[in-house]
Amino acid sequence: ITVYIGWYSLFSVTQRHLHGSFLILSLLPIVFLTVSSSRLVARITKLDYGLALLSVLVGAYFAWRDDFYRDLVEGLTLIPWYEQAVGVIMVALGVEACRRSVGWGLTGVVLVLIGYVAFGHWLPGSLYHDPIALRYFVGMETVTNNGIFGVPIQVAGTYAFMFLLFGSLFQRSGGGQLFFDLAAVVAGRSIGGPAKACVVSSGLYGSMSGSPTADVVTTGPITIPLMLRTGISRRRAGAIEAAASCGGAMLPPVMGAVAFLMVDFTGIPYAQIVAASAIAAMLYYLGVFTLIHFDAERFGDGRIAEDAIVGLVASLRRGWMHLIPLGVLIGLLIENYTVPYIAAGSTIAVVAASWRLE
Repeated sequence: ITVYIGWYSLFSVTQRHLHGSFLILSLLPIVFLTVSSSRLVARITKLDYGLALLSVLVGAYFAWRDDFYRDLVEGLTLIPWYEQAVGVIMVALGVEACRRSVGWGLTGVVLVLIGYVAFGHWLPGSLYHDPIALRYFVGMETVTNNGIFGVPIQVAGTYAFMFLLFGSLFQRSGGGQLFFDLAAVVAGRSIGGPAKACVVSSGLYGSMSGSPTADVVTTGPITIPLMLRTGISRRRAGAIEAAASCGGAMLPPVMGAVAFLMVDFTGIPYAQIVAASAIAAMLYYLGVFTLIHFDAERFGDGRIAEDAIVGLVASLRRGWMHLIPLGVLIGLLIENYTVPYIAAGSTIAVVAASWRLE
């Protein structure tokens, strides 16, 4: 909570660039020191240490130059060559951090777009655009608030950070196990029970984390072994878990980072976005659940063993306190509090609910 309050207080409108620099010099080194450059390299190398140090230096440089950015007038202020050099390094570090964090899929899109900016004036027809100078591109990306230091980094340092903290604490306190127990009660005794329980538990946990990756990591170790024991192949079990977890990014009340970007860009209250997303999310999970049911009949999938189903009363008796943060979150949403207030209040509720007598 203290870390969150510190980060959020930094992001005033007039000092967005300064404190975006603090966020970069804090987070990029963590990426380079925890994710190796390749799957074939299991340990951190000298290159990783070098990139981490370079990230700190670049972030510190942007913070040191805050007066220049604050007094800058777009289109009139001359961007010196050394500012361009640091900007190019910042863009390169960002692309590499993206590759390490999410892989080549999104990174490839970023590289294609950067390539289009650089070489689009050579393309024919409607794809053509006027030449864009390096000074202008770097300025837009790293000097103004339209690029790296714009809304996305503000959202990452405030809304997304706090809700990810909420989801992580919720899982650590045992909320993930409660959701699986409830899912086993709902769907475990029907045909394809483990797969259906996977869908229900992933949906429940995804609604709290908003992160498909966290959903897979949390519910997967429980649901995938159960699916394998009932004869479901490894490939199908992995696909079911992935499909069930992906919906967590659009399932209220937390959802993914895109929802917070929508709040910031459009000005629409978070509660309205939650209500609109609920319909699409429920249709998605209904489709996944129906498909799994037909596949279970086709492949003759089994049910969850009776000794693995705790029961509704027993599940609630040992995990009822994990429903308190959910009630607090929904209550704050109904009262139309701001997104940071909702996230902070829900996180405090998770911490308070975890202080229970064994």
